[in-house]
Amino acid sequence: MTFLDLLLNALLFLLPLAHILVAPYTKVEESFNLQATHDILVYGTPTSSVRARFLHTYDHFTFPGVVPRTFVGPVLLAGVSQPLVALAGFRHAQLVVRAVLALANAVALLVFRNAAASAFGPAAARWWVLLSVSQFHLVYYLGRTLPNMFAFGLGTYGERGVPALNLLCFR
Repeated sequence: MTFLDLLLNALLFLLPLAHILVAPYTKVEESFNLQATHDILVYGTPTSSVRARFLHTYDHFTFPGVVPRTFVGPVLLAGVSQPLVALAGFRHAQLVVRAVLALANAVALLVFRNAAASAFGPAAARWWVLLSVSQFHLVYYLGRTLPNMFAFGLGTYGERGVPALNLLCFR
């Protein structure tokens, strides 16, 4: 792997993190998953009196929204982020959670980049990375707690051809 490849790979990780720092606040579409992640980090996942605890502490049972949603993404994100939030302090939790999501999605892009290098050669993979990181929306949204971004990594792995993930992506 050349220095250029290392630099391009680093851009897959650094640019989404830069977008999180430059635009730290969220949009309304992100609120459900971000609030769910917050509630899981703050209140944990109940093991007894589940319904009563959910109704008492979790906002999403009081204000469920118009579309039924899953907690799977926020539960996984909160679980992975919790040690980092403890290190950084809860006042940085939103940035940490979004950074973890962005890095997970960037890993999926790196796997895809490596598959492109195997299939089409290193030059094609380099051009793919350059094209990808030059597109504002991709690097901006990698760290956004939108339902699409929770599915993005799985979909990208599924495109790579990982058999177990292909089943999750309904292929």
